[in-house]
Amino acid sequence: MCNEPKNIKRGCYGFVGCVWILLVIIIYALFIIPYSHYNDYKLHKCNITRVEYPKKIPANNNFHNNPNWKSCNCGGSCKSWTPCVKMYSSVDEIQLIKNRYYIDRNDECTFSNDKCTDGFQQVHNALIESQNIYTKYINTKIECYYDDQMTDIYIVMDKMLDSLYFPLCMLITLTIIILGVTIANYHQKDIILVEEDDEVSGFSSFYDIREQIEGTSFNVEIPPKFNAEIPPKFNAKIATNFIEDPPVYSSSLDIAI
Repeated sequence: MCNEPKNIKRGCYGFVGCVWILLVIIIYALFIIPYSHYNDYKLHKCNITRVEYPKKIPANNNFHNNPNWKSCNCGGSCKSWTPCVKMYSSVDEIQLIKNRYYIDRNDECTFSNDKCTDGFQQVHNALIESQNIYTKYINTKIECYYDDQMTDIYIVMDKMLDSLYFPLCMLITLTIIILGVTIANYHQKDIILVEEDDEVSGFSSFYDIREQIEGTSFNVEIPPKFNAEIPPKFNAKIATNFIEDPPVYSSSLDIAI
């Protein structure tokens, strides 16, 4: 994928490395950070002293601004209404008990349905269900979880973190391998390949040089021990003969006495 010239190859591996690091950061933010305080929550007993729930369907279907009802999604752009059941305990009378750890941290209800079906019958059935929840939990002791600071109180602590250990180990291992391969290829020496265009360009340059020097006259100094009876200085012309594939060069000197 990145077997390209040097600059392109470096940019390619750099991009792959950045994408992988971004993926690791996203996974870390979604799964690791939320569960960083998981072990701070300990099991306790909570005495449910107050349960708020809707007693009836609002007149004229006026669900808006009613704290015991909230909107729910019934598919597409469809919106309906579902009861919002709120529970409180003697541990903290004003601290809302939330259902699932971290997932419901911003929820305003202990029990509610995010998804529902449209129609009056659905609303009526949900109302009966909320009344059953009240009967089940009021003045009872249930298992609950909270930390020393009483940041939140939860009924259920999901064991999702335990199931993430193996995938996280695999992710870290793959990250180390990919970063190692990326760095190794980033610093790998490039092999210079001579392409056909480069060879043609080289020969054309040779022809230009040959044309420039062919027939050029210049002075040549003869060494002192040269036995030929010629003046110490003479004019010479270079005649070049070019032979293709492979190129061989020969020269002869026409000596003028």
